[in-house]
Amino acid sequence: MLVTIGPEEAVGTRGVDDAEERQPLLRKSSSESFASCSGPPSKPSDRWSWFPRNPLNVTVTDARFRRIPLIACLIILANEGDFFMNHIPMLRMIEAMRCVEFYEADDPSIISKYGFKIPEKLCKGEYVQKQVATTMGLNLFWRIVASLIGAIYLGPLADRTGRKWVLVLNKLGWVLIGVGHLLIYLTFPLLPLWTMYVVNGFSIIGGNYDFGLAILFASVTDVVPSDAERTALFFLISSMLSVAQAFCPPLGGFLMDLDGKGGTPWVPFVIGIMAGGAAVVLTAVAFPETLEKPVKSPVSSQDDLASIHSLEAGMIPHVSWTSRTCALKDLTITYARRRWVETQNAVVGIGVASMVLLSFAMLCVSVGTKGLDWQGFMQYATLKLGWKFSQTSIVMSVQACINLINFAVIIPFLTTSGTRRLGSAARAKLAILAGSTGLLTAGGVLTGLSTSNYTFLAGISVYTLGEGFPTAMQAYTASMIERSKIARVLSTLSLAQTVAKLIVSLAFPKVLAVGLDSHVPALVGLPCFAAAVLFVIAAVCLLLHHSCQRGT
Repeated sequence: MLVTIGPEEAVGTRGVDDAEERQPLLRKSSSESFASCSGPPSKPSDRWSWFPRNPLNVTVTDARFRRIPLIACLIILANEGDFFMNHIPMLRMIEAMRCVEFYEADDPSIISKYGFKIPEKLCKGEYVQKQVATTMGLNLFWRIVASLIGAIYLGPLADRTGRKWVLVLNKLGWVLIGVGHLLIYLTFPLLPLWTMYVVNGFSIIGGNYDFGLAILFASVTDVVPSDAERTALFFLISSMLSVAQAFCPPLGGFLMDLDGKGGTPWVPFVIGIMAGGAAVVLTAVAFPETLEKPVKSPVSSQDDLASIHSLEAGMIPHVSWTSRTCALKDLTITYARRRWVETQNAVVGIGVASMVLLSFAMLCVSVGTKGLDWQGFMQYATLKLGWKFSQTSIVMSVQACINLINFAVIIPFLTTSGTRRLGSAARAKLAILAGSTGLLTAGGVLTGLSTSNYTFLAGISVYTLGEGFPTAMQAYTASMIERSKIARVLSTLSLAQTVAKLIVSLAFPKVLAVGLDSHVPALVGLPCFAAAVLFVIAAVCLLLHHSCQRGT
């Protein structure tokens, strides 16, 4: 059953097109429409009768999923509030600890004068900043290693057992990491700085943010059959990231500088952890399970099943070790072949070659954008333009405001008009992807060449207009993949983003160090130029993918 969440109800099947899905098949009286739209009468004991109903005008497969768009937006808002409230204070916390270590070795009189609360203005030397980049990179590296382990098993787990509790684990892991980092900063140097890397092991529990977003998109795909409505929801949910990014960084920047010396980064960190905890509670209590459990098919051969169990247990009687090794080898080959067939079936709508190209394009774009968004813009502003870390919050706010307009207005408009002009939503999304790579490239080059605040912000604005690429890629892929396989495919794209973060964590400090050690002022922006090259490579991958699709 399809339930249209809106002023009027539309009940239909998946065979109708998007235009038909948005039109009611029967005109009903207002009372009948309300009763039908609301589903079965709520029980008096319904704990969530207070929760707002019909938040968005979308068609869902069952009335119990009518709140999912609103809940998904709130989850992302709380989760991103945690991230953006803590991101710049995290840089300042690492800078403060590295600054103490530097002056302990180079000028102990500074420690005698200020203790472990050295003013931020004394921590802007190139040596300290390179150490900040290296430490932040290693911190991300170990978090990503743990996230990779989590993403490998959590994607298939979400397809087998459901989305909800995988999402809960994802949010819980972020909260535990935040608590650990805060304790290390407050107790430094009792707990050494390297213990931050150990705390990132909590990412094994639920992966990283990109994985959580992919599973959230999979949940939307489960319950919203219309491709056009689903795409609009993808961008709306992603726009919540920009809402948090618009307000949280300035607030965090203000709170981390309450003493005027950048000495209170722990204040926004506590607030961010509370927002992350709210995301955990909201997901666990209010988010419904969207995966329909498939009916298990009977085992074709009980003898085969018994032999596999006995082989796994190492209890096959009267069989030599050589025979057991051969049997285990055959079982491994059979398993690998089965997984390959499953992979081919999962991407049957797009093809393995195209999926590889799209994943590599996502990898290149993610390496470039993560490097610039996480550290590149912040440290460029402090090194080249003389900003304090608290002042760099304006960068994130500018990006957020542009992204809000981009996700809420520009990209949906381009998707709708492109679908009419190009004949299909898939072609429109592919065109948006190509345009995004061009904007990212131009913005990266302009930012790297900037020597004033105005050109710096102009470059960031152009660059940010192209940051809809990851969401557009997920929406494009989802429109071409069978719904029952969507979580596995989207988790593959999130895996590409995770690998990108792994590359950034190791490569960005090196690229920044090369630019600084060259003592050429223009090469302070070397990370921006390197990112622009990656964006061009992504555009080439899209062109090759388009050629593959035309040839099929």
